[in-house]
Amino acid sequence: VLFNKVAMRPGSVTTVAVANEKYLFGLSGNPSACYSGFELFVKPAIYHMMHAQRYYPAVIRATLMEDFKKANPFTRFVRANVVLTGREATVSPSGFNKSGAVVSIAHSNAMMVLPGGTRGFQKWHQVSVVLTSSEAYQQELFL
Repeated sequence: VLFNKVAMRPGSVTTVAVANEKYLFGLSGNPSACYSGFELFVKPAIYHMMHAQRYYPAVIRATLMEDFKKANPFTRFVRANVVLTGREATVSPSGFNKSGAVVSIAHSNAMMVLPGGTRGFQKWHQVSVVLTSSEAYQQELFL
């Protein structure tokens, strides 16, 4: 077992192990947690195994376009929509961000990264964002 459980929400029950020289990924059965675990651990591993030039997603800074009031005892990955305009980026949560809300997964192109120990963020705050579209692995962004 390489690791079992991660201090993040959603996706804390993610497990990664190696057996017989093969990687095993244990993801949550919860749709939101499974999505986060896949985007952050499985997808980069697959790209790496495919010998992709870039096997990790682009992480950018973006301006939050609405308040996000939820406290974050652990690092939280919030499904979001990023709009890139030239060298500027804005981000908003992609609607209903409850654990079983698969519609917000389908309508997102990023995940906001909100550090643990924070008490929410106000509109206009700069936040880190992981771009999740396939193109985010293939282009260099200079923001």
